[in-house]
Amino acid sequence: MSGRCAVSGGKDRRVLLLLDDVLMSLYLEDTGHTINGRAIWRLRKNLVHRIPKYLRVVVPVGFETDLASTPRVFQAVFPSSGEYRVAAVIHDWLYTKEANCSRFLADAIFYSLMLQFGVKTWKATCLYYGVRLGGWKYYQRR
Repeated sequence: MSGRCAVSGGKDRRVLLLLDDVLMSLYLEDTGHTINGRAIWRLRKNLVHRIPKYLRVVVPVGFETDLASTPRVFQAVFPSSGEYRVAAVIHDWLYTKEANCSRFLADAIFYSLMLQFGVKTWKATCLYYGVRLGGWKYYQRR
């Protein structure tokens, strides 16, 4: 999976979202399990993403994620499978012990990826502050 530039909206944005749907259907499979009412998804193949100039992230095949761990009260605005789902999968991986990534860096990468994938700034900012406030509960628990 390669990085994309943020887009302002309209037709380009719809094309990116459709492309995400197709790509994620190739990469993710539903495990049929839930944790705390959240569906768990498993990667069918390695998810590789290069963060421009700095970092190459490889989320390994078999990694399980709930996509975005959004509290139920916010699900209408920030659904788990929203347009930020690729960023959420990478963020979930970066929160594991195996990734050996600081929480601050994982959250910063999450924000950067959302913008790179065309998520609106206000939405990316809300999700970023959400993980900064509540992410400590999940950091390196896997």
